[in-house]
Amino acid sequence: MASCKRSSTWDHFDVSLSDPSHAICKHCSVSVSRGGKSSSAWTMTTLKNHMVRHHPSIKLTAPEKPKEPQAQSSVFAAFEHDRVWDLHDPRSTKIHQLIIQMIAVDDQPFSIVNNEGFCALMHGIEPRYKLPSESHLRQVAVPEMCRTLKWLR
Repeated sequence: MASCKRSSTWDHFDVSLSDPSHAICKHCSVSVSRGGKSSSAWTMTTLKNHMVRHHPSIKLTAPEKPKEPQAQSSVFAAFEHDRVWDLHDPRSTKIHQLIIQMIAVDDQPFSIVNNEGFCALMHGIEPRYKLPSESHLRQVAVPEMCRTLKWLR
């Protein structure tokens, strides 16, 4: 006898790892288009149609609000990716330490942080990272690192 248990469409599909514009059916492993190549064109219609045509014994909940796994949950999260990190953000601090280490190991001047090529390299690696000024490295970051190293001894 056919099951009458209702479920969400996403209970039956996984997003394809090789092509996010497709979903893989958990029942028959068929790749189903999500309706287009860009995320703005994706719909649930093709996934629901696949279930109705190929797995009619499985009833889906209706109406279903569009919901995707791994989707941004808020407007803030969507803009977080582009927001420049604060100078004292732990991620920034980690990069500061690596720059200080490079300056010390390679005997570079603090002014390297003002060089156009170095600035382009750092922006290319992590656009959210804001390079500290030469004076910040010299007067704040290096003394803090020295205090930390002395404390570890």
